[in-house]
Amino acid sequence: MEVIGPAIGLATLPADQSFVGCEAVATWNPPTPTGICGPFTLTSNYEPGDTFDIGVTEVIYTLEDTLNHTVTTSFTITVTELVPPQFDCPVSPIKVNTSGAVLQDISAFLMATDTTSTCDGVDLQFLYPIATDNCSDPIVTQMDGPLSAEVFNLGTHNLVFQAQDDAGNTTLCSVEVQVLPLLPVNPQVSDVIACDGDEVTISANVISGATYTWDGPDAPYPDNNNLLIPSLNEDLTGIYTVYATINGCKTPLDSALVRIGHLPVTADDLDYEVGTNETLANFNVLLNDTYELDDYTVTLSSPLDGLIDHGNGIFSFNAGPKNTTYSFFYTLCSKTCPDLCDIGTVSITARERICAFIPNIITPNGDGVNDFLIIPCLDMEPYPDNQLIIFNQWGQKVYEAAPYSNEPDKAWRGTLNGISGKDLPDAPYYYIFKATPEDSGLKGFVEIFR
Repeated sequence: MEVIGPAIGLATLPADQSFVGCEAVATWNPPTPTGICGPFTLTSNYEPGDTFDIGVTEVIYTLEDTLNHTVTTSFTITVTELVPPQFDCPVSPIKVNTSGAVLQDISAFLMATDTTSTCDGVDLQFLYPIATDNCSDPIVTQMDGPLSAEVFNLGTHNLVFQAQDDAGNTTLCSVEVQVLPLLPVNPQVSDVIACDGDEVTISANVISGATYTWDGPDAPYPDNNNLLIPSLNEDLTGIYTVYATINGCKTPLDSALVRIGHLPVTADDLDYEVGTNETLANFNVLLNDTYELDDYTVTLSSPLDGLIDHGNGIFSFNAGPKNTTYSFFYTLCSKTCPDLCDIGTVSITARERICAFIPNIITPNGDGVNDFLIIPCLDMEPYPDNQLIIFNQWGQKVYEAAPYSNEPDKAWRGTLNGISGKDLPDAPYYYIFKATPEDSGLKGFVEIFR
């Protein structure tokens, strides 16, 4: 006779458990067998008090009786961890140039550099940044940017690294790498202007391991960063060029100008004029001299009453009451080479102004009397550089002559721009007359009355 009992089973199944941390010790009460009449075996893949790593772990219980009937049940142990890894991210930017020179790498991120055959990039080798985690060693991968041992072309590159821990938490590290071109070596001359026989040195920027190629009036030159001219002369002045070669790559060509002091040459100024008891203001005695604009000094060599030295060759002169000629001397030198000098002479003729009166009315009606403007002083002295400008009452220029002449066929007859037939209306008109270019000008009005 076969006796059939109730089906076997497991009761009081443990609930799923969750923990936060790097690992967790879980305890529980094993499930209770049911429907068992005889011996049985209850087994599990984990035991209460076991330690569980991060993740979800299934705990399985299996019940088996003597008749080989089995039943299984399970629950889960979940361990989570929310703290992301931490990067020791290199300080950016990292700067290198196409010669392979590391210009800036505070964190020593780069392991090695190498040039390319075209010198328009650089081969860089580096290790991944170090990352740490509170539970385990995270895995670091490169997400973006050129890889180690690849060519980094000219420009800016952004390398992005990711660290991931066992819980799947991630963090990023971004490293900026700048690949810069080689710069000119910026040669500097020891003296902006030197004198004959002086020693002159041209110095280019120092670059470790570089060789320098110079060119100039007396080439060839040694291949270091300093070029020495032991004794300068005119033949050794001019443009000197230089470039440096570093690891097979050349800097752009750069240049420096070597100059020598020159003897200034003065030209005498003998034509200045001023009225008696008047001031000839701010005249420049250097205008017709030959000299270096950035290498000169001017000194007054002879005193003269009434002369004011404003510096840099600018003078003013207050003339006395007599018709006479005044003279003074100035010395023009090279500032760098003060032995190179020349002396200039300046003459100023002072004479009484006779152009102090101009008639204030003309009657251009064709009767032959007072038909045109006569400036009396021009009949006494020609004043070939005189100038007359006439304006109407609104400030519009109606006539100009340089020089003006009292000759009947050239004098002003009250017409627009001196054109016959274009009579101006009767009215007052205003004039400025200068007997000489240096004259301050005689101003007044003349009326047309027909």
